[in-house]
Amino acid sequence: MKKVLIATLLLLCSVSSFAYDYYSEKDDIGTFYLIALLIAGLLNIILLYKIWCMTNDVKRLREQFCLVTTTIKSQIKQLYLRGEIETAYNTLNSHIVDEVEKIYQGAIYKINSLEKEKFFTSGISELVNKYENTYKAIGKEFPAQIKNLTLEQYVNFGK
Repeated sequence: MKKVLIATLLLLCSVSSFAYDYYSEKDDIGTFYLIALLIAGLLNIILLYKIWCMTNDVKRLREQFCLVTTTIKSQIKQLYLRGEIETAYNTLNSHIVDEVEKIYQGAIYKINSLEKEKFFTSGISELVNKYENTYKAIGKEFPAQIKNLTLEQYVNFGK
């Protein structure tokens, strides 16, 4: 409701300013100026609605990524309860490796190497904190290779 109210107020402000300009100047330059302002006002309204739609997309993306964490933990729980502990462990490891790749992709956009290393290290720490209890629940330890992983080791792997 607030968005509709704001859009209406913007439209009314735009229209009133156009009407003022139209009645105050009757020459060709004034008409050109009026047309240019009408086009700019219309484009602003279109931009407002596009931004409005994008906020809905962000909400959907947030919901999707929040459900992924719940889904992987649910999947691990189901495997554990069925007695498939090694499968649960391997599934969790695969998910963790995918998460490490996402952390690396975020780190490469940092400006200098110190920021990259800090971002990568903090991301790994958050990952350990997030999933360490899940590993303990299935009777396994969080993989030391990932827990102690540095950006340099990740980048230079296999070289």
